[in-house]
Amino acid sequence: MIRTLRWISLAAFLFASPVAAQSPPTRTITLTFDYIEAGGSFDWTRETAMGNDHKRNMSIIHEENGVEIFRTNYFETFPIIYQQFTGFAQVEKVKVRLVISYDFSELG
Repeated sequence: MIRTLRWISLAAFLFASPVAAQSPPTRTITLTFDYIEAGGSFDWTRETAMGNDHKRNMSIIHEENGVEIFRTNYFETFPIIYQQFTGFAQVEKVKVRLVISYDFSELG
């Protein structure tokens, strides 16, 4: 059985298997994951909005059976939208959508 896994490596954060939708024309990436998986993404978004944080680099890494197949590197990323939806009364059921803008990308 082939096990496919997607990792998102973003500066100090590492997300396992979020849903990632990329939009090259607008240079955005939309990540959707459980609140628990979101790690410090809310803090990063808040600090960026307050002008206290900086742009970061990130990679989307695709693995099969523990072996990296390919990765896409994104440079100068910053959050532009942070949304929580569904399950507001129960933290374990909350979903997070994070839209990230980037300056340029390359296959790694």
